[in-house]
Amino acid sequence: MLFRKITPCLLLFFGVFFSNAQQSIDGFTLMNADTDSPITELTNDIQINSQDLAGVNLNIRANTNPQLVGSVLLTLSGQVAASRNENVAPYALFGDISGDYLPGNLPLGSYVLSATPFTGANQTGTAGDSRTIQFSIVIPNPN
Repeated sequence: MLFRKITPCLLLFFGVFFSNAQQSIDGFTLMNADTDSPITELTNDIQINSQDLAGVNLNIRANTNPQLVGSVLLTLSGQVAASRNENVAPYALFGDISGDYLPGNLPLGSYVLSATPFTGANQTGTAGDSRTIQFSIVIPNPN
């Protein structure tokens, strides 16, 4: 009988602990918008071979911790400038329809990508830890 009285208290404690955790952007993934599958993780200063992307429609997903947050503001500058608020996962720069990634354009050039999670929808509530990276789409050096 004693165990049954303690168990609900422990569950309540853990629920409060995890709901107060700081939200963050853990990284970014370059997505194939045609197949809705990942191409590569976007890390700071990564150079992506344009030949590997030929004929592929692209999108970029922000990866959050925890996986579900209130909203994410994604901003891209460079050869293409874009900004989008996403209230539902996946948090995609060019948007999605129920997980079907919409295509975007990333021509040759250098980019700065940033994202910030929020506890509420439409960038309301508390802002979490944002992340900013630089990346480039390049023509490979013919050696």
